[in-house]
Amino acid sequence: MTDAQLIIECGAAQTRATLMEGDDVRAFWFGPARGDETLPRPPDSGDIHVARIRKLTKGAQGAFVDIGWSRDGFLSYGHDRLPPVEGERLVVKVKRPPMGQKGPLVTRCWRAGLGVSEIASLEAAAVSGEPRRLNEREDAAVSALRFFSAEKPDRATIDDAEAARALAATDSVQLNVGMDQDLSRGLSECVAASFERTVTIDDGVRLTFDETEALTAIDVDSAKAADGRSAPVNDKVNVAAANALFGELSRRGIGGRIVVDFLAFPHARSRETFKKTLARAKHGYNCRFGALAPDGLFDLTAPRTRLSLLERATEFDRTTPRPGQRFTLDWSAKAAIRELETLLKYRPKAKPRLLVCSEVADYVDRLRPEWLNRLRAKYGPRFELGPNSKLEARSFDLSE
Repeated sequence: MTDAQLIIECGAAQTRATLMEGDDVRAFWFGPARGDETLPRPPDSGDIHVARIRKLTKGAQGAFVDIGWSRDGFLSYGHDRLPPVEGERLVVKVKRPPMGQKGPLVTRCWRAGLGVSEIASLEAAAVSGEPRRLNEREDAAVSALRFFSAEKPDRATIDDAEAARALAATDSVQLNVGMDQDLSRGLSECVAASFERTVTIDDGVRLTFDETEALTAIDVDSAKAADGRSAPVNDKVNVAAANALFGELSRRGIGGRIVVDFLAFPHARSRETFKKTLARAKHGYNCRFGALAPDGLFDLTAPRTRLSLLERATEFDRTTPRPGQRFTLDWSAKAAIRELETLLKYRPKAKPRLLVCSEVADYVDRLRPEWLNRLRAKYGPRFELGPNSKLEARSFDLSE
C-alpha cells in the first residue's frame, strides 16, 4: 500500500487506530485503553496463545483447543505428519476470531514476525504448561501497529507522548506526536458513517448493506436508475457504486461471501466493460471475484479473518416484531467517554456534563471506574457524569 499512514488515538477508555492511504480511510482497529491491556477480552485475529488440545475430531482432521476462553478454538491439522494428541500443550495463533456461535479458528503457524526471544519465551511456556497470550501485556499502541504491519505504514501520528515512546522502541515507523481536533472529529464521523445501513454517494446513488452470518448483501439503487432501457444511466450508476464499494467494505471490515445487486446491463459489451471497472476499483481490497450476471448480480469472496465493525460494536437485539442489532453496553460506554474526553481535550476552559442512561452509568461506576480516574488525573475535576432515566437505552447527552 502506497502512502500508508497510521493514526493512533489513546483514549481513557479505548485505543483507536485508523489506517489511511492519502486522504482515504481504509480500516479501523479498536483495542483496550493503555493500562487496560490485561483486562479479559475475547480472542482476536493475530493473538498468540499457549493452548491445550482438549479433544480430537478425526473425521474433520482437527482438534478443539483450550486457549483460556469460554469457547474452544478449532485447529485443523489436515495431513500433518505429526498430528497433535489430546492433552498436548502447544502454541497457536488466532486466524479468525469467534463469530456468532462459532469459536475461533487457530493455526500452528505463529512464528512469523516474532523475535527470537519472543519465540523462545512462548515455547518455554508451552513446555511448562503456563497459560500465556503473547500480547496480554503489550502496550495498546504497539498492538495497533502490529495489527497493521502487513500494510507497512511508513509513518504514524499519535496523540500521546508516552505511547509514542513505546512505539519508538519498535523502530519501525516515522512518528509524529500530536493531533488536531478536526482530524479526530473527522475520524469519529467516519466511524459513525460506517455503521449506516445505506450510503448515498454521487448523484443520489445508494448502497444498502445487510450483514448476516452467512453473507453480506449489498443493493445498488438510485433515483435516476433506469429499467434497463437507458444504458448510459445504468452504466453511470454502476460505475459510481463500484468506485465506492470496496472502500466501504474495507472500512466496515466486511469479509466472507458478498453479493452485490448492481443495475442490469442492457447488452454484453457494457457488462464486459464494467468487469474492468470493478478490477480497477477494488484497489487494495483483498478479494476473489465470482460471476457478474446480465441482471447485475455480482458475487465476490474476501478473507474472513476478523470481526466486521458491525459485529464488533453491536449485539443481537431481541425486539419484536423483527429482531435487529443494537450497540453493546461496552461500546456505548466507550463512545460516551470518548465524546467527553474530546471536549475536555480541545476545550480547556469547558466544564462539561455527561448524562448517560442508567445501565451505562452503572457499567462505568462498577466495572470501569479507572476511565473516569484517568480523565480526572489528566484534565482535573472539571466535569460531571451522572445517570438520566429519561435517556433511551445505550444513549448519552453531553452539554456544557
